[in-house]
Amino acid sequence: MIRHYLEAVILYSIKMFKGERSVHGIYHMLKGKKSSQTIQDAHFFRLSPLFGTVPSLSREELMKTAAGLENNGLIDPGTREDHFIISRQGEELLTEYLDKQPLPAALNGLKFHSEAFAFWGRLSLVIQSLSHIIRSQKSFYPIQRNLGIQSFVKQFLSGAGKNRVLLSEHLYSELVSLLETREALEQKIFVLKLSGSHRIGYTYNQIAAELADDEWHIKFVFLGTIHFMMEQISMGKGDYPLLASLLKNKGNSNNGSLTQSSKATLELLAKGYSLQDIAGIRKLKSNTIEDHIVEIALADKEFPIHDYVSEKEKMLILRAAGESKTKQLKSIKMLVKNESISFFKIRLVLAKAGDNL
Repeated sequence: MIRHYLEAVILYSIKMFKGERSVHGIYHMLKGKKSSQTIQDAHFFRLSPLFGTVPSLSREELMKTAAGLENNGLIDPGTREDHFIISRQGEELLTEYLDKQPLPAALNGLKFHSEAFAFWGRLSLVIQSLSHIIRSQKSFYPIQRNLGIQSFVKQFLSGAGKNRVLLSEHLYSELVSLLETREALEQKIFVLKLSGSHRIGYTYNQIAAELADDEWHIKFVFLGTIHFMMEQISMGKGDYPLLASLLKNKGNSNNGSLTQSSKATLELLAKGYSLQDIAGIRKLKSNTIEDHIVEIALADKEFPIHDYVSEKEKMLILRAAGESKTKQLKSIKMLVKNESISFFKIRLVLAKAGDNL
């Protein structure tokens, strides 16, 4: 049996990796490690929604979970150490489990994991502050202890006009407009997490007890709700001006999920520098710059790759990838049988193909 939602998430990740990455790859992916390899894995194995969704995960907890899954027959050892594949029993139990409690459709960890904490922190503290202010309660214990969040909220409130009642009404209207389309469970969890002059927001554990649910499921549903809100707000239609002002990075940039090093490479690419030029300018190895280019292609589906891969090479790679039915580069390269096609070219074509493979 699957004991809790996090175990289901880990089992799902093992299933998607198909034994081609170790459990340490799952660890980095769920923690949200900003490395080219981890970001590429999230894309290649269709795990972008889960990227960075469990920042508190420890290696010990992950290895213990994997050991439990193996002991219960839900996963089998792969061809290399710490590599696993899901068993037939694991497939059946996972399907049954996720049919009842699916991954939140709006979950988008790769896009929002680094901004979600700041957005929720600002929103929850603004709501708590307004709740006290309109009741003339000037002194209260802030639910968010992060000094950056507190400073932001003070500036937000000082620049939002003196009519706090009107501000509260407008904010309430924007939240209702967003949340009225969501499932009752999402609405309930969101409301229970809020703090005001009359109550302190519930912890995940308290919500789980209140709703007789799994604490990890509560966490993922709530995170999916926050990601949904951020996606709707960042579309820039102007429907949620107050909430938009709480986003750390306004707008919907394709570069948001890039590492800082890849952003620097992208800036030089935009100026017309070649791969070799950039490696020289940045004093980095060419294969490091290649990693950046693959990462950029994953983040921006409009990024042109014809400067690096010919159309003929692209078709050979796609054909080999289809025949191999794997994301293992060595397997694809063996099938290609073309010395001019490097691992870099294969990775780049896979990045552009995305879920179409």
